[in-house]
Amino acid sequence: MAVIPAGQPGLDVKQSWDAMGMRANCANTLLLDCRIPIQNCVGGPGGGMTRLTHSLPALILGLAAASLGIARAAQSFANDHVMRRKLAPTGQPLAAFQGVRLHVADMATTVHTARLSLLHGAFTAETDQLEALPALNMTKYICNKAAIAVADTAMQVTGGHGFLRANPLERHYRDARAGAVMGANLDALRDMIGKAALGLDPRSDTITAPTGENRPTSGKRQRSRLREDYLTGRLT
Repeated sequence: MAVIPAGQPGLDVKQSWDAMGMRANCANTLLLDCRIPIQNCVGGPGGGMTRLTHSLPALILGLAAASLGIARAAQSFANDHVMRRKLAPTGQPLAAFQGVRLHVADMATTVHTARLSLLHGAFTAETDQLEALPALNMTKYICNKAAIAVADTAMQVTGGHGFLRANPLERHYRDARAGAVMGANLDALRDMIGKAALGLDPRSDTITAPTGENRPTSGKRQRSRLREDYLTGRLT
């Protein structure tokens, strides 16, 4: 991993990022054909992956927090709409209907659950980063799913009003889907969560019979192995 000045000869940045959601993010393609001074290397030659591995908890928490923020923004827009939108001939707001309030309750409980998961993930990472991966994977999974569910419910509640590009919910709806495919997608997270629950090696897709020496690794031994991989940079 290295720091390369923008005007470095041989560096070609392809403006290829044109995504459906999270458009303020940037993941352009970089083409490198240049020599990099040793002082520009972060962590020394070959040390970049180790640094990235140690920053993994912060990355996962950041992506989870972004999804939670999207969920809360979509919830806020929907709540404001159902309180302000009046229906003829009674002049009652949408919130007067029980069916609408049930959707509001679903959004509230989903956001609350995701927020608690994020706080627990952050506490775990702060307490012992090297043992936090299973909890962090659950945190990102829960927050990603929450963003999608809340944005979808908010769109249903607000109807055509929320579907208009002039309103922010249209953006929240697109952004929510982006989190589910970034930094370990939902299926990859589910796989890692399942392996952790079974005490399996997260680096292997091979499962042996749970007898003798081939028994699934215990939680304590598994965490010890993960700690070793973190320190040596083998876990990516």
